[in-house]
Amino acid sequence: MRKSKNIKIILMGNPGDGKTALFSSITTEVVNSGTTTGPTISSSLGAFYLNGSYVEVVDLPGTTKLSTDPFAQHEQKQITDYLLNHEFDGILQVIDINNAEKSFYLTSQLVEIGVPVIAAITHVDSDDKKHKADLVQRYFQDKLGIKTFLLDLSNNNSLQKLREFIALGDLTPPINTIKYPEFLSSKIAEVANLVYHPRFNKWIALKIIEEGPLFKYFVEHMVLDIAKEISHEIEQGYCDKISTIILDIRYELVLDMTRSTKLEKDESVAKNMADRMLLSKSIGIPILLAVIASMFAFSISFGGLFQDFFELTAKAVFVDLSRLILTQINAPEIIKFMISDGIGGGMVVVATFIPIIVCLFLFLETLQESGYTSRAAFITNKFFTKIGLNGHAFIPMILSFGCNVPAILATRSLHVHSERVKAAIMASFMSCSARLTVYSLFCSAFFTNNEILVVVSLYAIGIIVAIFTGLLLNFFYGSKDMDGAYFNIDLAELKIPKIRNILSRTSLRIESFIFSAGKTIVMIFFLIQASSAIVFQYNPQTWFKYDYNKVEHYTSYVTKAFEPIGLKENAWPAIAALGAGVLAKEVVVATLASLYAKKPVFDERNVTIKTVIYGLNDALQSLQDNIRGFTTFRMFQELSEYDLTQGSQESQKATIVQNLKTSFSNDLTAFAYLVFVLLYFPCISVFSAIKQEIGVGWAIFSALWSTSIAYALAVATYQVGMLF
Repeated sequence: MRKSKNIKIILMGNPGDGKTALFSSITTEVVNSGTTTGPTISSSLGAFYLNGSYVEVVDLPGTTKLSTDPFAQHEQKQITDYLLNHEFDGILQVIDINNAEKSFYLTSQLVEIGVPVIAAITHVDSDDKKHKADLVQRYFQDKLGIKTFLLDLSNNNSLQKLREFIALGDLTPPINTIKYPEFLSSKIAEVANLVYHPRFNKWIALKIIEEGPLFKYFVEHMVLDIAKEISHEIEQGYCDKISTIILDIRYELVLDMTRSTKLEKDESVAKNMADRMLLSKSIGIPILLAVIASMFAFSISFGGLFQDFFELTAKAVFVDLSRLILTQINAPEIIKFMISDGIGGGMVVVATFIPIIVCLFLFLETLQESGYTSRAAFITNKFFTKIGLNGHAFIPMILSFGCNVPAILATRSLHVHSERVKAAIMASFMSCSARLTVYSLFCSAFFTNNEILVVVSLYAIGIIVAIFTGLLLNFFYGSKDMDGAYFNIDLAELKIPKIRNILSRTSLRIESFIFSAGKTIVMIFFLIQASSAIVFQYNPQTWFKYDYNKVEHYTSYVTKAFEPIGLKENAWPAIAALGAGVLAKEVVVATLASLYAKKPVFDERNVTIKTVIYGLNDALQSLQDNIRGFTTFRMFQELSEYDLTQGSQESQKATIVQNLKTSFSNDLTAFAYLVFVLLYFPCISVFSAIKQEIGVGWAIFSALWSTSIAYALAVATYQVGMLF
């Protein structure tokens, strides 16, 4: 006569994989719903009685991985604590065949722990899915020793087979195919002998070596010191972080599972070859660099074709036309200024971003739709894990070279808030195309024989400061748990992108920028423009006269602060341009041109209907001229041929360059000034984007940190340079 058994099974799976539906299908009674005893965690407890065995099933919340890191998701930490502190006989992992690859990282962790595992594959409702499910089942049973069931929740026969297998209680741990180097394995065994846990000594030893004091409750303090020495010894031997070393080894299993269970019909010879090339370090990295170059060429060159058109059209409509209408209705000058020059001018700033942002997001969505993004994230993952990020961070960093705003918005691809914070703040230090116009102006004036060296140096400084900032943030705020970095990289199917999907998602992103970040841009533009253009007097007729003496007077208050980088009193236009550059970095060039040419940015002018028509005509003409002269090397031509005065004569251009040279005592001062321009408060649109994505507190921190480090490095550049 068979002896009665009490069996306890833990039900686990990714969020949304149908775990709760399976729980309801295999249990015949709900014992409890709410929180379990021990660590507080939301769960449901059900049971069924079969063949003399009483089986309890604990339905834990959905999770993608196990973690004990303080910065990990609450459910991940609590589920890990639950497994370590409760008795159970095995784990039933639910795998949705539609997202099977996303479940493999959790599977690899369960294999590593050594806990008995049963796999239940759900949503097998077509021949293709049945084929893929068979591949997963074959791999799990043959390679991992995990008993696997293909379930149809509407078919009680398949559910009954699962119940019968669980009721037998013949559960064995899976085959651990994660092979650590002999040296690491011996150290794990050494620490495991000192761990106080009835079941998971080896796994806890590994986590102590990998994560340190997070598992301090299972060992004495001296063991932590031993583990720390072992970690340091391993890192020296492999010249890498211990977490990265273990992560690379662990993910070999995940990658093998992904490749072995991919549908053959989805892997034509061409797709197979493409995947091998894109995921190869020797070929994939050059391909990635080529894709990045194409992104630059498309977004900056093609987007640049329409930038003048958008700017001139916005100026004609929002500035000139609005002023004309207000003049016709005899509106007071203060109303004209507020609406046309203030709000209208802010809209012009927003409009200038739209073409490049549209092109960048079109390119980004094309990569996403084609399935390439996940592969690019995979091959860059190892680098980014060193600064507490994962491979998805390459998207914001690359976008930053075109424009920081879409780069900040692209941090949404990072699922952990601490990672989004690091990526967003790092992205603001990259040289955007707007900064390129400032570099061009100063190269024309000071570095005619070393343009490339100066520009490359500035780009390199931005990258180095970004990495330094990332490391600093990772030390104080970042998550030490990088287990999920590889897991988050889902190798999507390679396919031809659908234009409808690309246009739909791009339009949503642009709408978000215009109606969220755009409102902040217009508001701050108005406030800054008002503070620099208004001369407060009792006579209303002179309230809105642009007074250069006043600008110089107000600028003089901060001139002393810039003396350590070599700027004297006669350089007040350059300092005033920094204030205007808060609006957008291209405004630095426009302000310098305006102040040195003695031509106001905003002045009292008579606007007629002809002015508006001529403005719209100029916009169309600029589009025709740009298309006629279009070349894929437009970006590099802009560096050497940038029109400093936006249509002025060569004599005016020469005057501006000459006056600029007079303001700066030497080339070193000019370079220090460019370092400050590169690093200080990026622009109000970036500030707004950071506020929108990660919060106003981090936006303020980013502004203060970037300006502080800009000043420190600019001073260091000048002071150290003067020693030689």
